[in-house]
Amino acid sequence: IVGLETGDTLELGSLSGAVSVVAVTLGSGAWELLVNPTGTAAAYAQFGGVSANGGNAALSLPDCYWAFDFFYQAKPASGSEPLFEARTLSPAALKLAVRLDSAGKLSVYDQAGVSQGLGATVLSVNTAYRIEVRVGTGTAAAYGLRINGVGELSGTCDQTASNLEAIRIGKPTNIGGNTVSYRFDNLVGDDAAYPGTGISLRRDVTGAGASSGWTGG
Repeated sequence: IVGLETGDTLELGSLSGAVSVVAVTLGSGAWELLVNPTGTAAAYAQFGGVSANGGNAALSLPDCYWAFDFFYQAKPASGSEPLFEARTLSPAALKLAVRLDSAGKLSVYDQAGVSQGLGATVLSVNTAYRIEVRVGTGTAAAYGLRINGVGELSGTCDQTASNLEAIRIGKPTNIGGNTVSYRFDNLVGDDAAYPGTGISLRRDVTGAGASSGWTGG
């Protein structure tokens, strides 16, 4: 679960390009993620697992479901650009991608960049949507895309024989040289089913507890 309620990048994994945590506009809580690369630039936040000492670590999941709040302030002027990628890290390879096109529609692409279909729903500017993505493993693995809890695209496609190790949200790969501005919030991963709706809120310590000492990893 990544709610960004620390108000900074502490909850994020590795970052690349124009990525920042900003005051919330359409999401919940106080903060959300802004990814706004220009032209041919790519930008993303990468999320994987958590090691025993609290650091970043690769996942190893044959099947996983992801959900996040998403809206755009600027969509691709032509063609499409990704907003989500599922990846292997060793070796580094794409498993599945979700792209937003110039008409405001979402599409799914397999590991080879082959389109698996174009959704019918038109996403409006400055309007928040709950996006959910199913990622599988194998040359004919199940995938799925849901918008606000409603199935948009599903089927099977080549998602490589390697397990999922990390996801990237933003514009992880430049496809058409488009400037985009995407916002994300309330990211959740689940290895059993679609996470559905949900929000992350911050609860601060307001007084001393029974045990107050700890060592951070």
